[in-house]
Amino acid sequence: MAAVSPGGRIFVGDVRNLPLLKAFHASVQCHRAEGGTRKSQLRHLIENDVELDAELVIDPAFFVALKDQDDRISDVEIFLKRGHSQNELTRFRYDAFLHVEATHRPSPPDAWLDWRQERLTLADLKRRLASNPRALGVRGIPNARLVVAVKALDWLASEEGPETLEGFKRAMASACDEAIEPELLWSLAEKHGYALELCYSSTGSDARIDALFRKGDILVPDAVFWGRQANSPAKPWAAYANNPLKVKLVRDLRPRLRKYLGEALPDYMVPGDFVILERLPLTPNGKVDRKALPAPGSTVATAAVYVPPETPTEKVLAELWQRILRIDRVGTKDNFFESGGHSLLAMQLVGRIRDRFGVDLPLKNLFQRPQLSDLAARIDILSSTARARQETATARLAAGFEYGEV
Repeated sequence: MAAVSPGGRIFVGDVRNLPLLKAFHASVQCHRAEGGTRKSQLRHLIENDVELDAELVIDPAFFVALKDQDDRISDVEIFLKRGHSQNELTRFRYDAFLHVEATHRPSPPDAWLDWRQERLTLADLKRRLASNPRALGVRGIPNARLVVAVKALDWLASEEGPETLEGFKRAMASACDEAIEPELLWSLAEKHGYALELCYSSTGSDARIDALFRKGDILVPDAVFWGRQANSPAKPWAAYANNPLKVKLVRDLRPRLRKYLGEALPDYMVPGDFVILERLPLTPNGKVDRKALPAPGSTVATAAVYVPPETPTEKVLAELWQRILRIDRVGTKDNFFESGGHSLLAMQLVGRIRDRFGVDLPLKNLFQRPQLSDLAARIDILSSTARARQETATARLAAGFEYGEV
């Protein structure tokens, strides 16, 4: 803030959205899990992924709270990401603009339309823009990027509906949905000469967005997003984000506790599992609320059956896996991502594999084969192929020397 002159802006891009964190992990698990996975199993996997997410995730309301704390921040804009592809970047990330002592603030639209109440369609929106209003605001537009993930959460939270993931996918395939792809709104705005500000909906629904069409420069947004409702009550700063360092603490502390107790106590007295809590849940009388304590194993993903590594490649890979994920045991049936891995750690693992095995493992292979035994088999194939190529090149080089070609 101190480095920005009046009229300047601070841009914070590609921010992961905290209110959509559970929807993100639901989307990932619904894509990754087998069709026969039951609803209760999916719930556990998603809750585990949310708990072990090791990347910073921020509520858009955090930037609004900053504005309330600093008078120099005159406006806050939260924008959805542009792009035709539906992926993690476009669906679950946003950009934030903080305007510092803005000198120009256009007036808001005369009125806002409600997409659901007025039963609007894309054709209705085209006709209204064709009439060339100065500004047009629309609230509650269904977002095609998030509708499936949000419906998955609704299904998981309900005791009704299909019991397996395959059943849910069949129900979704046959369902009729009129959600709008956000990129269509940007194209529509540009066609009619409008700038478009597209933000998460003020209606409170994660699967809906608000749109403000206004005459002006399309490339440079310079106004507050008028769709934002009045400021919500202030919260503690920690409530606006997750705690990515908690994962590191859990992974570092568990093996250290196990090792320490193993040296100090008989084997039968060493706990079978450890659960890390920020604080103990208490009853109104100040005693530990045992019913509110989480079940053992709820904070760390584990394989259903432990199968120790057998081949040399599996043993070395398990060692790399343990160091990167900071866990004390890895079996051949363990899944890298279900054990706490994510995209950044996946890149680290690929680099360690290259250094240790001398093979260039494509990152997509790890996503396609996240189970340790499958990944080890793939590394063996790549190593064998690399050796064969080296032997062929050596033989050709030797033949060249023999016949005077080199």
